[in-house]
Amino acid sequence: MALTGPTPTPPSQTDPNRLGCGRSMDDVWARINLRPDPHEQTCPDCQAARHDLGDLAAATHRLIAADQADPTLRLDPTALTGIIETARAEVRRGRRIPLERAQPGAAAGDELTVSEQALANLIRRTSDEIDGLEARRSTVAPNEPNPPTSDPPVAGVGQLEAPPAPAEITIDLRISVAPTVAIPTLTGLLRDQLRKAVDREVGITATMININVEDIHDV
Repeated sequence: MALTGPTPTPPSQTDPNRLGCGRSMDDVWARINLRPDPHEQTCPDCQAARHDLGDLAAATHRLIAADQADPTLRLDPTALTGIIETARAEVRRGRRIPLERAQPGAAAGDELTVSEQALANLIRRTSDEIDGLEARRSTVAPNEPNPPTSDPPVAGVGQLEAPPAPAEITIDLRISVAPTVAIPTLTGLLRDQLRKAVDREVGITATMININVEDIHDV
């Protein structure tokens, strides 16, 4: 448990153009052709944004080259704005988390998924419902499936295939607490509420929830 001085809650939940670390996507985009600065070198949010915006940067360079060769190919400003807004939305959503465990022989693209940002919003909303607690940054990762110990049984005539099992995830969450709360009791309640919310609203299982109390805030 790390207790530090006051740290402002990242404004990513109120400003759609801000990442989980608080830095604006416009700032990341402005530096996309430069070497990562010291913050970007260690920040997973900025690293993911730079990766996702890399394709947009490459496409932009191709469009600029095409414009210079043939001005009639220049995009309408409205179309360019739409492309940029779509790219921003995709970066905000983050990774896609499968809702079901992978099935042998399933074709790529057949799986149901939920965005990492949707899960982050659910985690924050559930956390904020608990008195004496402020959610900070959260990350979600799908658990690696265990290799099968034997071939799956083949359904016989008249038998239905077993439904796919829910996917399993690990949640890492940083929080700030009020000085009046009992931390073990509060974190136990938070884990219980998060597991129920993820199962009820998304249909997947949070098998591990790591909570780091990084600050104590004033009531």
